[in-house]
Amino acid sequence: MNDQVVPWLPPASPADVAAVLTELSTPWLADWLAGSASAQVGPATRSALRQLAWFGDETVQVGCEAAARTSLGQALCAGLGDESNPVDQQVFEQVAARACADLASRLGASSGGPREHASGPVAPALETCLTLAPADRSWTLALALAPGALNRLRQSAARSGKIPELGSMATALAKERCRLGLQFGATSLSAANLAQLEVGDVIAFTSKTDEALPVVIEGHRAGHGAARLAQGDEGLRVTMTAPVSMDALGGQRQ
Repeated sequence: MNDQVVPWLPPASPADVAAVLTELSTPWLADWLAGSASAQVGPATRSALRQLAWFGDETVQVGCEAAARTSLGQALCAGLGDESNPVDQQVFEQVAARACADLASRLGASSGGPREHASGPVAPALETCLTLAPADRSWTLALALAPGALNRLRQSAARSGKIPELGSMATALAKERCRLGLQFGATSLSAANLAQLEVGDVIAFTSKTDEALPVVIEGHRAGHGAARLAQGDEGLRVTMTAPVSMDALGGQRQ
């Protein structure tokens, strides 16, 4: 049995997808293009992906057109080299191919896919097609994700987030407003007697108003906490006679 926690996530929105892929691609940008800003993620049309060279595996592939590979390769070579020189052009192609394959490998590993590289002239029939455009670069990469890969990437990003450690129920609900009340008393009636109640009937409870009464929070009786009623100039007032335990309340509501 797998004990690894898999976060539940709502259906993906474009903003969610962009945030996850931007987060996961940022280390790649930092390793390959020092000082490069984060990338922008957007939709891609399948018709625009047919002439790209693809790098990756059946889980995630990264596509790059010829002109973009040249620009990427030259950027990775610190801007050196001549685009018109066939030897330099071959170097640009090889360096760009390694960078694209590495991005595909990283995203594939995050989605739980294979780590082996593969390349092909066209992308397979994948579920999601996107573009990845570094903010400070003129070239754009394409991303193609297999069915389910996007959700696994989102789960991977969610697991990497820091989960705050809460010491108590009071800490968890520190900023929430809670309705506080008192339980004046309780009794039990048969359904028949309840149906026969009329105006003026008196119901006797076991508790008395001059006794310490249990505290009720959000309609639930707290495990600890008590108060007394007092008649004041502005009506009834409540005086606490024992501290309220939010932890006890949380235990009863589970």
